[in-house]
Amino acid sequence: MSFDLSDSYQVHAYFMVGFWCDSCGGDLKLKTVAEPASDQWCEEAAQEARVAGWYVPPASSDGSMDIATCLCASCAKEPPVSRPRELGREAAQLAQQSGASVRIQIYVELLDEAVNVWRPVDAEHIDGDKFRIVSNNPDPDDEHWQFKTGEIVRCRPRKFADGAGLVAIERLESAG
Repeated sequence: MSFDLSDSYQVHAYFMVGFWCDSCGGDLKLKTVAEPASDQWCEEAAQEARVAGWYVPPASSDGSMDIATCLCASCAKEPPVSRPRELGREAAQLAQQSGASVRIQIYVELLDEAVNVWRPVDAEHIDGDKFRIVSNNPDPDDEHWQFKTGEIVRCRPRKFADGAGLVAIERLESAG
């Protein structure tokens, strides 16, 4: 078995580092012990999701994939229409080879707020769990982002009340 770039389950596992249901918020308790986001981990996680009856949208006719959406077996009885967000690992590799970049939405915590607030921002996927923030702060005097535009950050999946997303958790490189 090897990592299959056309397998939407494996691509989902690679980018989302897990399976969280967009409808009910439940998560798939993975049994794999391989290194997260490694080829072996993605293969095993994808297989576990299939066996458990989880739904991941297939690639569209142009090859693009919705890397974020998935539904647990209970919620997958009527799967949603796929809405392409970003391309999978193969597209990311092709984009990097051509000098282009693959953008994805991540979340940055807003500081100095009374409650936890997360700002969705655009980021370029660099490699694995590393992203460069490319969105500009819309009002730098009003919002204090934990990480700034241009910084390279490490991201991890996080469950929110209305789904899941990748959140910036660590600064790897300051903006130059």
